[in-house]
Amino acid sequence: MSTAQLNITRNKVLKTNMALEQALSIEYSEALFKDKDKARSLYQKFMYCLAKNKRLLENEVESINTARKPSQQYQKFVSERSELAMKYTNVDKEGNPLVLGRNLVIQKRRDEFEEELEKLKNTYREAISEREEQENGWEDFGNSEVEITIYKIKFDYIPVTLTGILFEALMPLLQEDDDEIENKM
Repeated sequence: MSTAQLNITRNKVLKTNMALEQALSIEYSEALFKDKDKARSLYQKFMYCLAKNKRLLENEVESINTARKPSQQYQKFVSERSELAMKYTNVDKEGNPLVLGRNLVIQKRRDEFEEELEKLKNTYREAISEREEQENGWEDFGNSEVEITIYKIKFDYIPVTLTGILFEALMPLLQEDDDEIENKM
């Protein structure tokens, strides 16, 4: 197993990290590999490479998540906004809030709710503005590249049953060798 320096966008780091999490949940089966005699060994090598890469990405993922985290003031606003919505939401016969999609249904006393929400927004105007700037800046930040060290995964270690989306997300980690790819297909 060899290491490599990789220039990759922060968005791609997050995507690859999610793919690693999914791939690490793949359970062993001989059907995963063409070479049934080596299936167990290939599976172990694949899982080992995934786990090593997951650990290597953890610091960058943590840094990205920290940079994206809303301020405490904004989090307080979100919490108070949720409480306000719960106060005005419609409820069913059992007293549970009515939800449409991912939103609470607020029909009764809607004007009162809107008025209180505007007051709350005015109270947290600066925190809301900072959060909007943070989210707007994410596109540039997320598309900027970072240099990370990864363990390259040999093509032979990749299960033949790996889905296209997962395979694509793991592409930055693959050790590309044309002969190896030809033999695999």
